[in-house]
Amino acid sequence: MSNERLAEIIRQIEELQALEPPGPRGDDGPPTDIGAFNWWCDLLQSDHQPTIGGKAPDSLKNLIESAYNKGQVFEDAGDYNLAKKWMDIGTLLLAMCIEKYGFEAM
Repeated sequence: MSNERLAEIIRQIEELQALEPPGPRGDDGPPTDIGAFNWWCDLLQSDHQPTIGGKAPDSLKNLIESAYNKGQVFEDAGDYNLAKKWMDIGTLLLAMCIEKYGFEAM
């Protein structure tokens, strides 16, 4: 096979690769900026692809709700330090679930 024919085949392969959709975001490794402003902006982009997608399990939703409820209990009791910690845990869990399953699932 001549060099010209090989170059033509390589060019055609590169053209086809350029047409392929991007892989799932999980290929880049876990996000390091969960909850940051840029992270929220990325989620709002129309081409955002959650790494798992689908329906989030009820156990995750219950876990997030439990964290927020526990934070509310501590706030009502006047322990604002523990209340803030539990609210932060709930917020982080929610953010991570949105990253993995998408807004619609949550």
